[in-house]
Amino acid sequence: MTKQERAGKTRRLLMEAAALEFAGRGYAGTTLQGISAIANTTIGALTFHFSVKSALADAVCEHGCDVTRETVLRAELRGLPPLETVGGITRALAQLLEGTHVVRAAARLSRERPGLHPEWYDSWMPAVRRLLAQARREGSLRADQDTETIAVLVGCLAAGLEATATPLCAPPATRSWEAHSQVDEVWRVVNAGIEPPPAATDVSGEAG
Repeated sequence: MTKQERAGKTRRLLMEAAALEFAGRGYAGTTLQGISAIANTTIGALTFHFSVKSALADAVCEHGCDVTRETVLRAELRGLPPLETVGGITRALAQLLEGTHVVRAAARLSRERPGLHPEWYDSWMPAVRRLLAQARREGSLRADQDTETIAVLVGCLAAGLEATATPLCAPPATRSWEAHSQVDEVWRVVNAGIEPPPAATDVSGEAG
């Protein structure tokens, strides 16, 4: 293994360890010593790649945002109706928050230190707003529903998912409810309030 390959491997191990710690302990509870111990490397090796904790948090946030953006793009490329796609994005976010340390770390760091790291919400909220605007143009929303209010509702749901999702390192007995398994039911309730009622039909079966 070359020196460059070893450096790349060490950086990846540090990123993985940092994501685990930031996800479980938050920014204040995470230490460089703890990260280096989990990565099985020295403080010197850590500070060679990341001179301060905030630089490591930035890198973790950026990676978590990249993973989220890729997931959102895959959901959009499925070509489903816009409201279904928003529901799919919400489910995907729940699964990422429960099962991917770097995404949970990015979400938690964005919440704990707003404006100091790449914002996790910026990695998916623009797509939600764009899809809701498309749904409005296509007549998939009730006339009295405001798209920004729905976007805020989705943001609140994501915040709740982040708050209740437990890192994978937690013992099974202490893990919280599996949020992603509940999202379908939550989204069904949301849809009932934002979708227009079905068109009335006359006795001949044609729309009235």
